[in-house]
Amino acid sequence: MSHDSRPKAAELMDQSDPLFSKKGSFAEVFPSIESCVIEVERPKRGPYGEKEILKFTETNPPGEYVDCTNPKCYGGGFSIGIVLRKAVKNNDTNVNTSGLCKGQEGSPKGAKLDRDCMSHFSVAINIKYKSDN
Repeated sequence: MSHDSRPKAAELMDQSDPLFSKKGSFAEVFPSIESCVIEVERPKRGPYGEKEILKFTETNPPGEYVDCTNPKCYGGGFSIGIVLRKAVKNNDTNVNTSGLCKGQEGSPKGAKLDRDCMSHFSVAINIKYKSDN
């Protein structure tokens, strides 16, 4: 990481131990999912301007977080893991949601945090569950 780079949520998550769950492969964490398509729309760079769409599947899954692209954001991203766990708990097959980045703009190492990051994420998930037959 360069001195100008700010760590994002996924990087901070990788460096920590989860408190209430365990890390594992997508199949281990979501054994009831047969297939899924996850599309995340986020800004290309910073909270405003052009957007990009990231596409994930059960064979190319996201991590717990989809990182924020705002170069001024510290610890930023959107927890796709929370959305997936809630969908599986409720046996939802289609989920559409959105939210703001969890990070804050500030100094590169997060020593001085100025304001909440305003990057916005939109998420669409389609899940097919394994049958119990």
